[in-house]
Amino acid sequence: MIFHSRIRYLMLCRNRTYMPEYTVHKPPIDASTDNIKFTKEKLSRIITLHRPAALNALSHDMITSMHQELKRYSKSNGICSIIVRGAETEKVPSFCAGGDVVEKDKGVYEMRKNFFKDEYVLNSFIFNLDIPYISIMDGITMGGGVGVSIHGAIRIATERTVFAMPETSIGFFPDVGGSYFLPKLNGAFGMYLGLTGEKLKGTDVYFANIATHFVPSAYVNDLVTRLSNVESTDVEVFDKIIDEFRGEVDQFSYMPLLPTIEERVQAKTTHSNPIISDWANRTLKQLNEASPTSLAVSFHMLRNPKRTLWESLVREYVVSQNFMKNEDFYEGVKAKLIDKTGKPKWNPSSLKDISIPMVHSYFAGEPISSIDFFGDYVKENYSFYRLGLPKEFDLEQLIQKYSFPGIKDALSVIGRSCVKPGWKVYVEDILKRRTVTRNGKLEWK
Repeated sequence: MIFHSRIRYLMLCRNRTYMPEYTVHKPPIDASTDNIKFTKEKLSRIITLHRPAALNALSHDMITSMHQELKRYSKSNGICSIIVRGAETEKVPSFCAGGDVVEKDKGVYEMRKNFFKDEYVLNSFIFNLDIPYISIMDGITMGGGVGVSIHGAIRIATERTVFAMPETSIGFFPDVGGSYFLPKLNGAFGMYLGLTGEKLKGTDVYFANIATHFVPSAYVNDLVTRLSNVESTDVEVFDKIIDEFRGEVDQFSYMPLLPTIEERVQAKTTHSNPIISDWANRTLKQLNEASPTSLAVSFHMLRNPKRTLWESLVREYVVSQNFMKNEDFYEGVKAKLIDKTGKPKWNPSSLKDISIPMVHSYFAGEPISSIDFFGDYVKENYSFYRLGLPKEFDLEQLIQKYSFPGIKDALSVIGRSCVKPGWKVYVEDILKRRTVTRNGKLEWK
């Protein structure tokens, strides 16, 4: 039975469910106009997600209000930056724990059509902004919270950041552009995050290329003040200023695991390295608890890194509507949020029972063009790639262009322009995994 009467719980899967260890105080939530604050701070406009009782989760009204205000900002003169942050929460730091459509008098039709479309259109508009969009991911950043942060040119993590896309655990899939940015992460790391819902914390969010900067939370307010005085719309100007506030970083804690992740998740859970063995056991547990249907569809979605954001979001919209017809989603919401047994009864219950035609059926729907969906502001924007640590494809192009005798020589050249904290260990690890020396020349594998 599909629990249509409980569809109002839809997007709770994107906040409290994913952080069961936290106890959230639930006083009456302010009226929708009070749930998001728009303020002027000199040359900046500050957007504050202001639902502390709900870990700053996004309501439908917040999504539409934010989009309307961003459209107004985009047409105004004298605005040099847009800064998005979460209000202080009582028990646990949170930028935005996800989307939350627990709203009265909202029907199934509107839920399926309007919420997802409005959310995805907002995601694309953020990506398309010419004004620097700076998201301060200080605290929980999940689901819909990822959608209003990841598509900006500047994304700041702190030691309190907890990032995740855990939709497969409730019978859904990594949306809000997840099928766009996850495949672009180094190696198979995006696939790993999308299938398992693994939580990244602190500097790992930076080393994964999800955040472009790492700043200690104690510096955030001073940073916002400094940024609001910047009379420029050049993201590289903001990049250098934010680096003045940067915190100390060590290295990517997942570095020892990357070769294993790139070989894909195996059923084998024993390994001579206890770090890898522990990771394998944890990963297997995460996959076993997720919806097999969600895993199969998500795997299919996350395989192509070449789609544009608009192509990805239109595709996600079609898939989201088909997931609303799937009992797994309602079963996941019921088990996680209503009965709180934590043990959904998935159907099918095993990956071996899912056929290729079943997976393809989730991508079938009324064809929608990007122009029809997003309007006339569809254009390609490459700001997502400009800042942060070098990406693997950047390094591949560099290795193919120049004849480096070895890794040491490549690092010497890269170090002339890359000043990001932690860059050397990070880049050296990639080159060791991805290159080989043949006939005195470094080559990409």
